[in-house]
Amino acid sequence: MANIEYKNRVFLSLKACWVLPVTSPGSIDGKMEVIGNKGVLYIDTFHQGLTIVNSKWMVYPDNRHWPEIRGYVMGDPQNEIIHFLDCILNNKPPIASIHDAIYA
Repeated sequence: MANIEYKNRVFLSLKACWVLPVTSPGSIDGKMEVIGNKGVLYIDTFHQGLTIVNSKWMVYPDNRHWPEIRGYVMGDPQNEIIHFLDCILNNKPPIASIHDAIYA
């Protein structure tokens, strides 16, 4: 968890948690809120606009680039975490700088 205040009085609050129970209907629950003076933007990746329900189960098909391989979420999220740990453990600079992240 991190709270960041930028020079122009913009505030950012970040929280990450990877402990969803196995009974959760999805393996990724990503949310973002951008709150401004004139409006709000909500992004909720858990409910992706497509729900399939039948007599046995309900599923939200994953339509993002978060592939599941052998029962584990692989790909981008895993690679990002591995790269982050590699940078910390081996004192390497990250591929993307803080300036790249702010610009994005």
